[in-house]
Amino acid sequence: MAEYLIAVESAVIREGSRRHVIHRNKTVVRADDPIVKGREKLFRPLDRKVMLGSDVERATAAPGERRAVRRRPTQDG
Repeated sequence: MAEYLIAVESAVIREGSRRHVIHRNKTVVRADDPIVKGREKLFRPLDRKVMLGSDVERATAAPGERRAVRRRPTQDG
């Protein structure tokens, strides 16, 4: 399993002819990603406990499982 890193500051990185925008505390990359090489100070290891936190809503249901979806309140009440 690959180690993941998270950006510790925002920056624009040029890798060859491509431009990558990274955002502090939002951009997650693999440790072996070419944009990390030589720019290690811009990243720190990502705590997987934070990434897999229980407060994150699941986007899909497992096969045969129904998602609990909250309905938006109507203007009537």
